[in-house]
Amino acid sequence: MRRPTLPRISSGRLALVVSTLALLVVTGAPSEAAKLINGKNLKNNSVTGKKIKNGSLTGADLKNNSVSGGDLKNGSVSGADLKNGSVSGADVKDGSLTGADLAADSVSGAQVDESSLQGLLGDGDVAVFGSSDLGEVNDFTANSFTSVLELSMTAPSDGFVLVTGSISAEDDTSLVGPGWLNYRVSLDGASPSFEYNHELAYEEMSPSGGAVAASGAVSFVFPVSAGAHTFDLEAMEVGAGSYLFGRTLTAIFTPSGDVTVLRPAARSPQGQQR
Repeated sequence: MRRPTLPRISSGRLALVVSTLALLVVTGAPSEAAKLINGKNLKNNSVTGKKIKNGSLTGADLKNNSVSGGDLKNGSVSGADLKNGSVSGADVKDGSLTGADLAADSVSGAQVDESSLQGLLGDGDVAVFGSSDLGEVNDFTANSFTSVLELSMTAPSDGFVLVTGSISAEDDTSLVGPGWLNYRVSLDGASPSFEYNHELAYEEMSPSGGAVAASGAVSFVFPVSAGAHTFDLEAMEVGAGSYLFGRTLTAIFTPSGDVTVLRPAARSPQGQQR
């Protein structure tokens, strides 16, 4: 029996068949591969950034919390890349922001913790007090420090008080001899200032012995505790007598400060006569 013979395929037809098959493979295989390959088919870390086309990935392609700061290039993320309200203070490293990172007027007082500020004074932290007496005191001859003006105040907390006392007087010509007045300020009956450091010496200004007025002032910083305190402007006559006609006391409280007292060697009132 004679075997059947296959029809001969010409070289032209063979080329057409091969090209058709190649076209099917090129157009259909990748799409089918895309359907068959997913993340589970890829080894961890087998895909790097170089293998990913720029802009081909979006946030939806990334697992939540799968990207940390170490995965981002410095300066690659700007404010425009972040959703409003998505970053809180806990997401920002302490000390990593400076004034240059904040827009002008973007921070108000309500957004600043007062305890984080140094040197901030709140309501009532600073207080000012004052007292004055324009009444005259004739024949002032007290030979020990005597209060000639008093000022009471209440410190809102522990702190420091700057006290300034001033006095105006003249030589009391009704008494024999020149007047010589010393003065100071004291806190609650105690004075840290040198007793003879502040004085009004009328004889130096009036060689003829006439009544010449003089004024002086003294300031001192006192450390105080919270609560009520009394300041006094005190005067002592070391000459024949003085005529007082004006005294003032002012006090300024602040919660912080410092004071240094330098004490010179003591001198007797007699040693001061010149």
